[in-house]
Amino acid sequence: MYEEFSASYPSRFMMGVKKLSGGMNRQTIKIVPDRITGEPNGITTFRLPLGGILDMESFMVYFKATDTGTSPLVGARGSSTFIKRLSVNINNVSTQIINDYNLVWNTYHDLTSKSKTRSFNDHPDPSIVYSEGAGAATIVAIAAKSGVKGDITGLAATQYVIDNWVGILNSLSTPLVNTSLTGEISVQIQWAPLHECVAMAGGDTYADEGVGYTDIYATCQVLSFTDESYYNSLSARQDLYYSFNDYVTTRFASVAKNTGINVTNYISAGSIDHIIGTAIFQETLPTRLVNYFGDGDGSTAAQIGAVAEVLADPIGKVDSAGSTNNGDGFNQVKAMQRNLQHLESSVFSINNKQLNYSPLNAAEVFQNNLTMLNNMNIDASANGFHEGCLSMLHYFKYYGMHMQALNLDDPEQAYISGLNTSGASASINWDCKFSGSSNTLSVVPFMITKLTKVLKVSKGRMISTY
Repeated sequence: MYEEFSASYPSRFMMGVKKLSGGMNRQTIKIVPDRITGEPNGITTFRLPLGGILDMESFMVYFKATDTGTSPLVGARGSSTFIKRLSVNINNVSTQIINDYNLVWNTYHDLTSKSKTRSFNDHPDPSIVYSEGAGAATIVAIAAKSGVKGDITGLAATQYVIDNWVGILNSLSTPLVNTSLTGEISVQIQWAPLHECVAMAGGDTYADEGVGYTDIYATCQVLSFTDESYYNSLSARQDLYYSFNDYVTTRFASVAKNTGINVTNYISAGSIDHIIGTAIFQETLPTRLVNYFGDGDGSTAAQIGAVAEVLADPIGKVDSAGSTNNGDGFNQVKAMQRNLQHLESSVFSINNKQLNYSPLNAAEVFQNNLTMLNNMNIDASANGFHEGCLSMLHYFKYYGMHMQALNLDDPEQAYISGLNTSGASASINWDCKFSGSSNTLSVVPFMITKLTKVLKVSKGRMISTY
């Protein structure tokens, strides 16, 4: 099977120009959901049009957020944080359901998509808000102020755009899908509860706050060809196959750090690509934006700022608790904090077989994670972590996780190589310990299991996944 390699060359050696057979048109369409307004915990459904070739990677959701309570609110970092659950149905067949979607998205986004945090419509840093004066005959200045101070106006028809997804919407091996063959595709969003998508302004306490969504709609690009060559080639096939990423999430019971984390999940799947273990806080009500130490009380201008300000002076930026806590720039709602601070050791086992030579210490966990991320050309420099991750200490305080790869990652093509546990559930155990016998901080263990699945489209719009 390898003899062909000697006669092959990288694409950069190839010469010539290729022309698409037949003309092609690309059109952006607007998709109006079943409801153009929404609220926390509510559901919005988008039905994509039949009879077209959809570019699934171009699917975007637009909405505006407005305070409905008495005190101003700060929106979460990352528009996707507003999504609690994402469901995709194809021809009325449930194809994907990702629970705790916002936690999954934040976990990957913060560690692998630093360049995408510059997407302005995605609201990367809610600690700074910008405003613009009314139109005039002269150039109008752009004003900026701290988004965590109590004098902000809060969310007032603030525009959000969700343009960066995890799951089937951005991982199909062939992102172009002909709905004439698949049947209708519906995308359902359950909006996150209030404490997971907004934060209180500095110094405020929770009273009767709320948020509402208006002007909800989606856009997607549709392709068409001027001749029948492409359509005929697809229709001639008995079956069409697409691979995509899926994510299984599990919340466990709250534990104190001095007792450690020891949890077990059971997964039956054809390809388990990797496992992520982390810990979150059990929140039920909105808190202040996590800006510096703890909740980061932003009651004075000296104690608040954007990531850029922290980077400019990490020693000078101190929190309200005193001058010994410096340089924190997580700038996110507390429910999205992944806290493994004071990690002492961590190890995964599958069916009672330990996956490392021994439990890994914090430095080994960090380097193990980097090795795994490097398979996706990610590092801890300018193209890697969120800007607020200034050190390994910040990493475990706000972004902490243990990642364990179980597959052979191939960025060039769809390649199914993960652990196969079909027919018999694998017992996945995570054992994690923290230093300090008096470390009684309560956390909720949270596990993400990434799978590779296959979508099969057969004649007559028969849909199946495995």
